[in-house]
Amino acid sequence: MTKTMSVRMDSDNYRFLREITKEEGTDLSKAVRDMVGGGEFCLQLKDIGAGRLLLGEPQNWPVFR
Repeated sequence: MTKTMSVRMDSDNYRFLREITKEEGTDLSKAVRDMVGGGEFCLQLKDIGAGRLLLGEPQNWPVFR
């Protein structure tokens, strides 16, 4: 089930996301979803590096569930 949310951001971040949408030919919502997903993945890699998360099997990582 999907949820709807509102996101507030400064004009620089908005401009950055608009540029991505133009380059990829997609919409703003998809660009934000992609950024959130990518950020979750980066946080997991950071936790692995700090030893707070075991590498294990990638299919068990929250981002791949």
